[in-house]
Amino acid sequence: MRIRPWSEIPKPALLLPLIGLVAGFLTSFLIAPRYVSTAVMALQELSGDPDRSKIHHNLIEFYLACQGEVTSRSSLSALIQNPSVNLYEEERQKLPLEDVIEKMRHEVQVTIEDRPGYPRETTTVFRIRFVYPNPFKAQAATQLLITRFIDTAQRRILAREYNDTPPGAVTRIEQLEARVAELEKRAGIGAPDSQPHLAVPIRAEVLEPASLPERAESPNRPLFAGAGLLAGFAALLAAAISRRRIG
Repeated sequence: MRIRPWSEIPKPALLLPLIGLVAGFLTSFLIAPRYVSTAVMALQELSGDPDRSKIHHNLIEFYLACQGEVTSRSSLSALIQNPSVNLYEEERQKLPLEDVIEKMRHEVQVTIEDRPGYPRETTTVFRIRFVYPNPFKAQAATQLLITRFIDTAQRRILAREYNDTPPGAVTRIEQLEARVAELEKRAGIGAPDSQPHLAVPIRAEVLEPASLPERAESPNRPLFAGAGLLAGFAALLAAAISRRRIG
């Protein structure tokens, strides 16, 4: 086995690295791009309860309840079919809606993370991540997920699902608070737009709005092109090696 000199290598073989480079780059376009939009939210306890462990436990429970509702089948189904985003249009023409919902569920990630200035004892910070082939739809869908989190949190707070007060007493308290607020407004006491005090003072806050992805997370086109180039050089080396029988 010997390496042929350049003059003996067929001229078409010299183009193999370039062909591999172009082929690898073009192959990357056959793969659907993945654009990632993210947002960061926080749930903060404002009661001032000295028992930090209890606050942390209640916040985690509240967060998990909200997350479960936002990523539920009915919630994702409504988001997918929302005319403002109209997600997975082609897939919905070929697949059952249940399969499309499951696909979106894999592309939506909600994870708790640490953030300076937001102690875990009184604040639960979480990141929403959504992947989609269209960057603008990725951002729009993530923004809708933010809205759903806020709406769900506010509704659960108002429903007193995490308050120990009996439902009948809660209704009476709300009526009295509303009446007091109205009397104070008429008397000019307090702010005119004051609202009844919430028994469970949890605030949902958006720390980072939905981002617009500037570039796709994948496919990595330079990586595909590099792999094609290496394959081309390997093919060229194989063409340059001449095998001859000994004996």
